[in-house]
Amino acid sequence: MAFFAVIVAAGKGSRSGSPKQFIELCGHSVLWHSVQPFLRNSRIDMVRVVIAADMAETAAACLVGLPKKVLPLSVGGRTRRESVQNGLCGMDDDDWVLVHDAARPCLSDAALTRLLDHASTDTVGGLLACPMVDCLKQTDGSRTQQTLPRDDKWLAQTPQMFRVEPLRKALALAGEGDDEAQAMELAGHAPLLVEGETTNIKITRAEDFILASAILAARE
Repeated sequence: MAFFAVIVAAGKGSRSGSPKQFIELCGHSVLWHSVQPFLRNSRIDMVRVVIAADMAETAAACLVGLPKKVLPLSVGGRTRRESVQNGLCGMDDDDWVLVHDAARPCLSDAALTRLLDHASTDTVGGLLACPMVDCLKQTDGSRTQQTLPRDDKWLAQTPQMFRVEPLRKALALAGEGDDEAQAMELAGHAPLLVEGETTNIKITRAEDFILASAILAARE
């Protein structure tokens, strides 16, 4: 049994206009920062970085000098689901895989360790998530219609950690927009929620780079 990290880095930046995983952040690429927690954790045997074939040189430049534990794979698919499925190739059924967004460069060592500790002893596996603290509004597009209860609402993050065989089966049945936890839910499983950190942000908008820079600088 081994522990793999699969970093999904095949996005083309359809919302931001450019592949955000390759943009510089605090002296390195966003992708470089996203890989680091898995390199520092001794329980992770290999880090597979799934990239689009036409971005192989760009990704290689971002990862130059990193240990052989990091393996770039030019097998990015048309969707996130396809990219993850391709990243699972060659793993044993009982291996654990932690799927992580390349656009989350601020994962802390403590949060990663907490996920490994709790999910690896669970029959299903689990994911990092944070309880919702803001009010949740339902709208008609521009005006509020009602306020929804938030007590049972959590905001999903990555990594999301599952055994390889059930994840493969779940992804085969999942829709294109489903993340790994949702795929497992649709397959009849109930993933464990492991409390993450609000600093584990996903870079989506331009202002997210400012926040990520501040988080990483504070840790230094």
